[in-house]
Amino acid sequence: MDLPPLFFSGEYAYGPAPSASVDYAVEYPLMGLPKGAKRATWRLGIFECFSAQDAGLRCCCAHCCCSIWTLNAAQKVVPNVKGEDAALALGVVAQAINNNSGDQGGGVLGAAAQAGALLARAEVRRQVFKELYGQGGFVSERAGTRYFYLVCCPCCAAIQEVDGIQTWAKEKYGHTLVYGPLGLDCACCGLETVTGIPVTKVPYPKEWDAPPALSMER
Repeated sequence: MDLPPLFFSGEYAYGPAPSASVDYAVEYPLMGLPKGAKRATWRLGIFECFSAQDAGLRCCCAHCCCSIWTLNAAQKVVPNVKGEDAALALGVVAQAINNNSGDQGGGVLGAAAQAGALLARAEVRRQVFKELYGQGGFVSERAGTRYFYLVCCPCCAAIQEVDGIQTWAKEKYGHTLVYGPLGLDCACCGLETVTGIPVTKVPYPKEWDAPPALSMER
């Protein structure tokens, strides 16, 4: 008897595994790899945050203030990934419990919420990794390594993952994804084109990457 899709059964925790992953080869050699090459892991090491593609004030604000929301927005761009909204919700609940528990850290309830958020986020990261780098890439980030990153430096892990998604979009489709502008609407938590169009799916129309043509009409 098959387990219900919300329970872990050795495959995807939020439903059956898709038939194929992205597992892309480089089409646009813009990030150091030649055309046709395939990445086996994230472009950045865990402590190479300042080498991220869009490193700067927007990246800093997005990950220092709202990292779980930023990560959620980036994960939605990758096809076949499930459970990113559940991971976000669990993270928000865990943070809310801790923030309202003073020095107690939320006790048993807080610990349970943190554990649930960690497990959910690790599962989504596993899916993203497998989608981008295929089965060969999947074995290069062991579960222990993944949990170590998420526990010891979750912000660095988020930047590493978002940069991996940006790298995939650039190398596979020639799309440059950047963090949104700073503002009270928290647009920096999402990804957009260099022309300022919010991105929720890749690929998108190539004209989105080009600035509007200047008109000489009066």
